[in-house]
Amino acid sequence: MNMFLQFLVILILLFNISILLRLWYESRNLRKSAHVDIVDVHQIKFKYYLKQFNKKYYAYEYNMRLQNFKVSLSKIARMNALEGYPVFGLTQFSDMSEQELADHVGIKPEEKECRALNITCDYTHSRKTNNDWIKCSDSNADIPDKCDWRKKGVIGKIRDQKECLDCWAFSIVGLMESMAAIQGVSHKTFSVQELLDCSLLYNGCFRGRVDSALNYLCNTEQGIVSEDQYPLTVIRRYGGRYEVPVNGVRIKQYWHQCNMKESDILRLVAHHGPVAVVVNEAPLYHYVGGIIRRACVRGKDSIDHVVQIVGFDLTGIIPYYIVRNSWGTHYGDNGYVKLAINYNVCGLADEVTALTVEMSR
Repeated sequence: MNMFLQFLVILILLFNISILLRLWYESRNLRKSAHVDIVDVHQIKFKYYLKQFNKKYYAYEYNMRLQNFKVSLSKIARMNALEGYPVFGLTQFSDMSEQELADHVGIKPEEKECRALNITCDYTHSRKTNNDWIKCSDSNADIPDKCDWRKKGVIGKIRDQKECLDCWAFSIVGLMESMAAIQGVSHKTFSVQELLDCSLLYNGCFRGRVDSALNYLCNTEQGIVSEDQYPLTVIRRYGGRYEVPVNGVRIKQYWHQCNMKESDILRLVAHHGPVAVVVNEAPLYHYVGGIIRRACVRGKDSIDHVVQIVGFDLTGIIPYYIVRNSWGTHYGDNGYVKLAINYNVCGLADEVTALTVEMSR
């Protein structure tokens, strides 16, 4: 009898051990299949991304781009968690590495110190300008509730700087176009390419600075001609492709201010016109729409991209600036970004530039 009981106990123990082994084996397989499913999801998303943005890679580069894509997915999730709703998503930059994105910045890293300037260009023959400027708002308020210079027909088309690090040139010429229209000087689209080619001291496609380029335009009395006369190629041609005509628009006066109060920025945009600002571009790579409030901060070495504030809206729950970028119409909100007001989002108040223009002849 005792032997039978011992035998029965041994059978029960073996049965329990077999159950435990089976559970362990099934658990291990489940973990493996779950890991495969995650990898497959990333692969599926990446393949859809490549199709959406018309990209194609082979062998090693495909795997490298896939890893970059996974990093971007993590960043997007973190930034959207900070915002509390989807503001960031997949863009043309989502398969680029950290180094590639760092190389995409447009401001010269060794010259990031802001210099406050208020310069009137000393031309031999200065032109009279029209004092009957277009107004952004019919309101006489110190700061109106809304201002959108696009609705006044003074903001040019969205351009794409592509691989050229010339955001500074796009923003300067963009301001010149807008101010020429506001001041009643001209309603033409002006040549970014001319400024890119001719300002030899300021590195063209290899980064530059707004204040340095404005100083160049002021000192040389350089007039910027229309884009029809000097077409955009976004490839730097040293010294210009041909002799530049003199019948363009030129800078009359410019202001480059540091650490401005945002209330002063709003007044400037409302009562003067669009302004250029320098921002942290890293979070902007993944922007797809909505208002950025929390996920774009400033830092000493992160203010590296020039954009234009072309309006604002104070009527909503989250007041915001209307920001014109130079990454094409397929980017963001048809080429634009919305940044929240009063938080120095992306460091936009750190460097602010405004200007006036006149015809060079």
